[in-house]
Amino acid sequence: MFSAMNSTLERERFCTNSLESDQGNSTESIFENMQLEDVCSDIYLLSKKIAITKFISSSVSIVASLTLIWIIKRSFLGFSTTFHRLLFGLCIADLMLSSSSLLLNVMSPSDTDYVVWNARGNQASCDAQGFLSNCAFASGVFYNCSLSLHSLAVVRYEKSEEYIRKKLEPLLHGLSIALAILGCYILLHFEKFNPGFLGFCGSPSYNPGHCIGYDDGEVPDGFTIPCGRGNSDIGRIWYRSLLAWVGIAPLIIIGTSLTLVYKSVLKNEEKMSRYGRGSLRIKYDVTQNNKKEPSKEEPQVGFWMRKMSKRKPESTLTANAVACSQMKKASRRRRKSKSDSRMVLYKAAAYSVAYLITWSIIAVHLIIGVRSGSPALRVIFVVFLPLQGLFNLIIFMYPRVLSAKSSNKDNLT
Repeated sequence: MFSAMNSTLERERFCTNSLESDQGNSTESIFENMQLEDVCSDIYLLSKKIAITKFISSSVSIVASLTLIWIIKRSFLGFSTTFHRLLFGLCIADLMLSSSSLLLNVMSPSDTDYVVWNARGNQASCDAQGFLSNCAFASGVFYNCSLSLHSLAVVRYEKSEEYIRKKLEPLLHGLSIALAILGCYILLHFEKFNPGFLGFCGSPSYNPGHCIGYDDGEVPDGFTIPCGRGNSDIGRIWYRSLLAWVGIAPLIIIGTSLTLVYKSVLKNEEKMSRYGRGSLRIKYDVTQNNKKEPSKEEPQVGFWMRKMSKRKPESTLTANAVACSQMKKASRRRRKSKSDSRMVLYKAAAYSVAYLITWSIIAVHLIIGVRSGSPALRVIFVVFLPLQGLFNLIIFMYPRVLSAKSSNKDNLT
């Protein structure tokens, strides 16, 4: 390793690929060296700002996820339902993802300390951080898919909680965890967890400025990580395939599930609306002393009316009251069924929107931010990437806040 002064000066010369090793001491060369020092200083300061931003955003998300777990545990149902257990898995994934961003670039290899603030690790620590963060992110994506599939099983296929718990839940948990670990193992095998110049250990290849002029596999003097690490063709194919799988497959699963759930809700509401209008007509018939014949579409209520018509006149009022009471109970059951289906749909859609917000920001960063080098896009990326824990807490608490406001309108200040 270079001495302290020589290391800093020497590594600043590698910040861009425009500096040649055989430059002379001309005025132009000195000016270019001054520009390179400015570039390195700007990148170093940017990495520091982004590391601090990641720390703050991740801390907020960790507090939100822990709060959500505590609320679920203290709730009436606790972890006895499949939905709460799937949500718990999503919270654990967010905790893992946010925890990997709390270390302020300490896990980044010291080979990049000339452009990455607080880089004190090595390639092994970078592999560990990359494996943890990518597994957590992929697992969270698949748990979002699991929540959508759970809603599909409840609303469209009307599966009982016991059936879902015994048949579907083990599969949903197993796939969410196993697929994430398998994908990250493949990336680790092909050396795809490499340090980036902003402290992220997720670069698919390692080609920093100090590797200019070196072939793949060579290690420059004073450094430890070989240049071109992760540049294999088959590794590049696997990386792009897994990225497409994690990015596209969940969108298809979530979109298809929500569409089917929405159609089922509309269909059920249409049926219940027709049944409700029929019950209103029969209620009118009862109050008119059965002047109309019952509709063929409601044979059970019509039978009840015929039985009432045989009663004595003095018992007509009591019979009408009983009939009205029965119809009110049936109406409440229909409204509850309707609201339950809508509630399941809204929950699945809300958690999916939280995932889509996170993923869309990542997509914009990968497509535009990496190529343009925009600091603003990078800051937005690091702010929103770990914040799904906060989104989940807001989504979970929103209906409860509305319920509390509606039940205590006069007491709220």
